[in-house]
Amino acid sequence: MLLYGDFPYGPNERKAFADRRFQKVLASKYPQLFDDDDMRIAMTQPGNHFFEWLAAVRLYLDIGYISLIEKYQFPRHQRKHSIFKSTVPPEVYDLVARRGYFGARQGPDLFTYRLDGGDWLFCEVKGGPDRVRDSQAIFWGQIERVSGRPIMLMHFHEGGREPGAATESGG
Repeated sequence: MLLYGDFPYGPNERKAFADRRFQKVLASKYPQLFDDDDMRIAMTQPGNHFFEWLAAVRLYLDIGYISLIEKYQFPRHQRKHSIFKSTVPPEVYDLVARRGYFGARQGPDLFTYRLDGGDWLFCEVKGGPDRVRDSQAIFWGQIERVSGRPIMLMHFHEGGREPGAATESGG
């Protein structure tokens, strides 16, 4: 696992996400990143996914990659699953699509890719005191071995930024 970075977020951003306001701002500004399914999940689970949304914006601003936030490995999420399956090699797909492998419930938080299909990566997102669990580390080590690519780790900590700062160029 390779640390991509440790980034601040504003406490008001997190509150606005919990109040179901910040998702609307980000989805409006970055429609290429967030689809109706992302919005539905974020609105019905406003206490979750905040850090994943910040990470998707950060990766888009930093390197221009599009992120699929969670659920990409499950066929029920047809659009995300189709992109994932058609982008990665079959052996990576087979490994990640096996739910419950090594005791991990699902793959890394984000599947991130270039629109031209020329490159892709997995990214795990942690915020505050959350850390990589042993079952995750085992599963992700296997993903790294099969894919030949490190899983990027992004960590977010409270840093006093104002709401909307994640939507500005440079994060």
